[in-house]
Amino acid sequence: MKAFAARPILNWCTPVALLLLLGIGVELLLQQYSLRQQQVAQQRLQAQANEVSAVLLGEVNATLHLATGLASYIQAREGNIERQDIQAWLQGLFRHGRHIRNIGLAPDNRISFLYPMLGNETAVGLYYPDLPRFC
Repeated sequence: MKAFAARPILNWCTPVALLLLLGIGVELLLQQYSLRQQQVAQQRLQAQANEVSAVLLGEVNATLHLATGLASYIQAREGNIERQDIQAWLQGLFRHGRHIRNIGLAPDNRISFLYPMLGNETAVGLYYPDLPRFC
């Protein structure tokens, strides 16, 4: 008689156990899907960050290249530069350097050449050692 009493409980427990296993399996699959979605989003974000970094690096390098060209010109002339020559160089550098707002040359720490002059007139003649130090 006891065998018959255990049989209904066994018949009832088996579907419940299967349902629990199925629920756990679905939960694991959902966690894996969520993790994969997060990884894909992270990869997209990293790709966008890499693109922005490459653009910024290109812009900085282009401006640095232009400034290096001007420094090389001044060195080749051994610092002997004429005002009209350097103004043409500064104007060209300013025109081609999209991120350059103004350019100043300060031989012996005194600003002697400046472009554009408009709005920067007071900086001409500025002697850097005379400026207060902020340390």
